[in-house]
Amino acid sequence: MSRGVFLFLAIFPLIAIFPIPPPVFKNAEKAKQEQRKRKEVGGEPDEDTM
Repeated sequence: MSRGVFLFLAIFPLIAIFPIPPPVFKNAEKAKQEQRKRKEVGGEPDEDTM
């Protein structure tokens, strides 16, 4: 067996244990910006003050 295959088989379980998380931060930041715009335009009540 070649060293490349051995290295791949050694690293693959680590990749399976720690999957790469989806990029959620961009969506959350975009939602916050849209919420701020809606507050300015429509006067939507603030959830933090309730």
